[in-house]
Order: sequence, then C-alpha cells, then structure tokens
Amino acid sequence: MRILIDIGHPAHVHYFRNYYFKMLSRGHEILITSRDKEVCFALLNAYQIPFISRGSGKNSTIGKLFYMFHADWMLLNHARKFKPDVFLSFASPYAAQVSFLLKKPHIALDDTEHAKTSRSMYIPFTQTVITPNCYINDLGKKQLRMPFYAEFAYLHRAVFTPDEVYARKLLGLNDDEKFVLFRFISWNAAHDRGHSGIPDEMKMPLIKSFLNKGYKAFISSEAQLSDEFEPYKLKISPENIHHIIAAAECFVGESGTMSNEACILGTPAFLFNSLDAGVFRDEVKRGLLFHYKQPDDIINVIHDNIENADFWKNYRASVEKLHSEMIDVTDFLINYTENLSK
Repeated sequence: MRILIDIGHPAHVHYFRNYYFKMLSRGHEILITSRDKEVCFALLNAYQIPFISRGSGKNSTIGKLFYMFHADWMLLNHARKFKPDVFLSFASPYAAQVSFLLKKPHIALDDTEHAKTSRSMYIPFTQTVITPNCYINDLGKKQLRMPFYAEFAYLHRAVFTPDEVYARKLLGLNDDEKFVLFRFISWNAAHDRGHSGIPDEMKMPLIKSFLNKGYKAFISSEAQLSDEFEPYKLKISPENIHHIIAAAECFVGESGTMSNEACILGTPAFLFNSLDAGVFRDEVKRGLLFHYKQPDDIINVIHDNIENADFWKNYRASVEKLHSEMIDVTDFLINYTENLSK
C-alpha cells in the first residue's frame, strides 16, 4: 500500500510518526510532505523521517489563497510520481483536494471545531473524518467518532513512557527542584483569528508568582518575546518536550495541544484562551483541565490547587480513568487504512 501523509503543524509530526514507522515495518510505502512551520522540519529530522517541503505558508488572507494553489500544485506533482493509494492528514485541505483530483481516498483526523474555514476546504474532498467522541460538531455521514484525543497517537502508554529523570537532567535541575512549564503561541493561524490568550501584561506577573514560591520557570514560545523573558526560555531539542511536560509541576499556557498533552501525561493544565473544543470540555469535565477564557484573578486559583493534597489524589485518579477509556490511535489508524484495500 502507498500512503501520502501531509504535515501542516509540529503536532502532526507526532500524530503520524508512530504510524509511519509501524506501516513501513509492515511493508507499506509512505511519502511525507510538510509545511515549514515552527519545528516541523526539526522534528522530522530528529526522528529521521524523510520528507518533501511544501514551503512555509502565508499569514495574510491573499497570501493563504496563493499558497493553497502552490501547495496543491506541488502535492499533485509529487503524488503523480508516487501514485498513493490513500492520503492521510490532520485536516489538510491540500491533501484532500489533491486526493480528489487523483480519485483516491483522503482520511482525515480532526479535533479543532473552531477551524471552520479549513473544514470547508477539506471535508468536501474527504472520504472519512475521524474525530474524538467528544467533538462538538456533527459532520454528517463522513464523520467517524472514536474514544481518543489525537495526542494519544504518541502519548498512549503503549507507545510512550515519560522519563522525568532525563527531563531534569536536560533542564539542569536537582530531584527536589520543582518547575512550571509555560507555553505562549503567536495567534497567527487562520483558525485563531479573533481569539486571544494571556495578555502580555499578565505574563511576567504570572511567572513571578511561581518564582516567588520557589519554583523554576521555563517558557516554550511560538511568539517573539521581549528580553525580560529570555532567562526562562526553554532550550531543548523539540523531540524531548513530552518528557519535560510530564516532569513539570503544572502546565500554564495558551496552547490547546500542549494542554491536552499535559492532561494525558498527568500534569495539571491551566489553559488560557478564548477557544472552545470538545476535547477541552471533556478534560474539564474529568477534572484534568482548567480552562479560562478570561484570565482574571487566576494566579491564586492555580496555587490553591497544586498545593492541595486532595487535589493531587483526585487528579491522579482522573488520569488513570482517562487512560482506561482511550484507544491507541496509531493501531486504530493502521487497521483502518489497511482495511481500505480489502
């Protein structure tokens, strides 16, 4: 079987990397195309996954339109040479549109309800859209709901074991030193338009609230930060980030993906953004995620939780329950795509 996988975001590398290696071991052929966004290329290189670049994309509306034609044309040319039997992506309009032109099925993962524009450009050309059970929108007959979060494709306990000793070594911390991981995003993505996270004037007071209590602070940032944040910048290879998340006392930030990762890894996640998603609602209901759309007076709330023994007892029980109910996404995708050819 020949499979073309299109990557548009660093998270997508993680979604499909285990699938990539397992499918190769089963005798299938795979072509990876990738957008040059943040650390996509660094991750693909770190995992020694060959890929073809489809460029860096654009931020303006006009730029995005022209980029779509460019990406479609590039994917079409490579797909004609590769002759894929199926296209696989996380809601890629480019993979969907090219699959339609070549009369091949496109299978998409999706968990991002607010990405309305993207859905309108990929769903008409897609055979199946696989979403979490908790996905808010009804996508019609093409939708296949399953018990998973996308992050279980690489953080399910069958495929990943966090190493907190290794994480502390990377950060230069002793065993008794606690730290908090912060994540700030750029808000440049099309589906982020009109939404926001932590106001700039709140970021440093939030960080200092932890420093004043003896925690170390590390920042992962997609956005350009001012010099005052430089001492706290996380300086690791991107493929090690999940060990860091697992070892952190808590996660505080604007990234939905990273907050989901924290919940799965048993690290309390305090998410600040104006977005809504079925996964967020499910995590909040389970007591794993604390989602604030208006980050007012939240510093004391965070500290009151993570310094409470009963909070930790309940949190760990909720994490175990989550893992007992979720599938190994990679194995599911392998079975699903292989059955397409039967």
